[in-house]
Amino acid sequence: EGDLDLEIEVVLIIILLIAYIFTAQLIEHNKIDFLHESGIAILLGAISGIIFLFVGSTPIKFSGEGFFYFVLPPIIFGAGYTLKEK
Repeated sequence: EGDLDLEIEVVLIIILLIAYIFTAQLIEHNKIDFLHESGIAILLGAISGIIFLFVGSTPIKFSGEGFFYFVLPPIIFGAGYTLKEK
């Protein structure tokens, strides 16, 4: 049971990361200035949360392990990559 939950969690996180990457590239390519990449992440999280709330038969619990391995590294990389040089 625990391994299956972790597998489902990993698949959902990967799907959300891929959706985020494609959406961010689309916004960057079309030069849309009113929505920042962090706003995309917030919107994707809110939309997926609402979908899982109404569609899911069992509640989905994200562990800290999945967050630290799959979500946090791209955030840190993106923050470091966009730093301005002095």
